[in-house]
Amino acid sequence: MPLDTLKIVGTPARRVDAVEKVTGRAQYITDLRLPGMAYAKLWRSPLPHAHIGRIGKDAALASPGVLAVVTAADLAGCEPLYGPAYKDTPILAVGRVRYAGEPVAAVVAETEAQAEAAVVLLDVELQELPAATTLDAALAPGAPVLHEALRTSGHFRDLMTLKPVPERNICQHYHYERGDVARAFAESDLVVEDTFSLPAIFHYAMEPHTAVARVTPEGITVWASTQHPFPVRKELAELFRVPLSHVQVIVPPIGGAYGGKCYTKLEPIAVALARIVRRPVRVANTLEESAKTITRHAARVRVKTGVRKDGTLLARVCDVLVDTGAYADIGPRVANKSGFRAPGPYRIPHLVVDSRAVFTNNVPAGAYRGYGTPQVTWAAECQMDTIAERLGMDPVELRLKNLLARGEQYVAGETPMDGDLLEGLRRTAQAIGWTSLSPGSLVLCPESPLTPNASRLTSGRLRRGKGLACAFKD
Repeated sequence: MPLDTLKIVGTPARRVDAVEKVTGRAQYITDLRLPGMAYAKLWRSPLPHAHIGRIGKDAALASPGVLAVVTAADLAGCEPLYGPAYKDTPILAVGRVRYAGEPVAAVVAETEAQAEAAVVLLDVELQELPAATTLDAALAPGAPVLHEALRTSGHFRDLMTLKPVPERNICQHYHYERGDVARAFAESDLVVEDTFSLPAIFHYAMEPHTAVARVTPEGITVWASTQHPFPVRKELAELFRVPLSHVQVIVPPIGGAYGGKCYTKLEPIAVALARIVRRPVRVANTLEESAKTITRHAARVRVKTGVRKDGTLLARVCDVLVDTGAYADIGPRVANKSGFRAPGPYRIPHLVVDSRAVFTNNVPAGAYRGYGTPQVTWAAECQMDTIAERLGMDPVELRLKNLLARGEQYVAGETPMDGDLLEGLRRTAQAIGWTSLSPGSLVLCPESPLTPNASRLTSGRLRRGKGLACAFKD
């Protein structure tokens, strides 16, 4: 339907929480106070990799208002590890720390200020170990091995058949190929190869991670700023060996998440502490502590593409490495998704894709807006612009020539494309004034002073560049 014929029918539905949020009456988890609630602060490792030696508690225990000082040795009667893909994450570090910021001990006190004053009195001995804080260091021969063995959690169907290589710090390896890339590269008029690197990103939300837990003979109740209450509920039941029906997870309004509050984060610590002090316990990160809890995957993406001089894509090889940090979180799924999407939404007959999630001594990385798509899309689409420039083609024309049409198959066995990407790209190009399109051809808008990807000062007026990229997310 043409854009100018679209009509709005009816009136928009009223958001049920709109008035409470705009007037400040909405109650977030940071507003929650329970009778008898105690407060916890975590002692976090300053080192990325170290053996944990003696932990001196006396000074902290003698501090005013302190109810308990808890380490992994105090967590009896529960499972030691959890995680959505592998059971690899300890409630508190066991034996060694694997990243700077990992929780090693917790102080529970009557007030938050008392907990903060006491936690700095802990005397924790750490024996520093060699650390692999880059992808190259983690994959190098003789690199420190972060996990000698891995046990799948079995929580999600798509993560039942993972292929880790723990002795090489590979959390998951996704592989796909079709056709004959060597022959296709030999037949190409142009072969372009690039490597793109992206840093980790913190899921900045105004509300940091927070959890409040209450444990009674009837069961466990947790209030949490989580995006996944049901997976959290399942993990808590398994960790603390209680029936699923004895665990309740309540989610107040969430003050921002973006994927950083997916799956289980602070909830096990809060429950473990509440069991010990027999009172409700609140564990609340600062923003700095949330940055030491979860990130988006750093990545390095190598893309090699063979193309005919008319712009037809013949072959592509994608090698994707994502830094999943010290614990897997949902990294295996990110590796799978980034590998699946790395070639882009294009018709490429000859293809090889390898995508690996790599354990490093960095903050764990997890879900974040697109699950691995932004990293590989940025790499592949930058290279599409390079190819267009090398061939002397317009970048939009190059994409239109190769985009999969509705009903075409992307990967054998998967559902075909159900969207009209070509029409979407045409409309987008027109909407931003990039091009004027007629059936079967592309002509630059004569009234536009902009040429694609240009930015220059002409006659005293800044001419801003424009760009387009294409991606899809299954």
